[in-house]
Amino acid sequence: MKTRQGIALVALLCAAACGDDASTSNGGAGGEGNAPSNGGGGAAVDGGAGGVGGTGGSSEGGAACVSGLEQSTSECTACQDGHCCLSASAAAAEPGTWTNSAAKICREANCWQECGVEEPECGGIVPTPASCADDLYASCCAEVTACAESDACTALIYICIDDRGCNPGTACFNTCAEEFPGGEALFDALDACFADVTCT
Repeated sequence: MKTRQGIALVALLCAAACGDDASTSNGGAGGEGNAPSNGGGGAAVDGGAGGVGGTGGSSEGGAACVSGLEQSTSECTACQDGHCCLSASAAAAEPGTWTNSAAKICREANCWQECGVEEPECGGIVPTPASCADDLYASCCAEVTACAESDACTALIYICIDDRGCNPGTACFNTCAEEFPGGEALFDALDACFADVTCT
């Protein structure tokens, strides 16, 4: 992974309540972090390192794993496990604000119909500050959506950066990224696009 001089995309937060637990999809509201805004800084960290289990998801056919993060319907759970096994397994193994956020963003971006929720705007990832969302979506909606729909890209943001406190370009981030193969290219595209966004 390349080392970045200036990090535009250091932390992103979910738009709505980020609560999930291993038995329900409507847990308590997620915490608000002091995530840095466009322009860099340190990552917001809440809790310790999240565990990751499972073997990864597949966008074709049935679920490739059983994450253990049960949802309100079997259709929602199956879709989640088929698309978001890494993040859902992490949320089931070690529920927390950031692991739950990763699972929720990935699940709702991929399975909003199966889970009976509204389709998220631009994948549902909201920058900090949230007031920058309109500017980010106007310039980078395709990149934000692609990342939200990628279990690995979502995990890079919410697990590597937010949960583990690994800033992109560091050895910590590179080691964490190895756990989520396939997410780096989408993350880099989002990071590059966000770097050019001016928040009004």
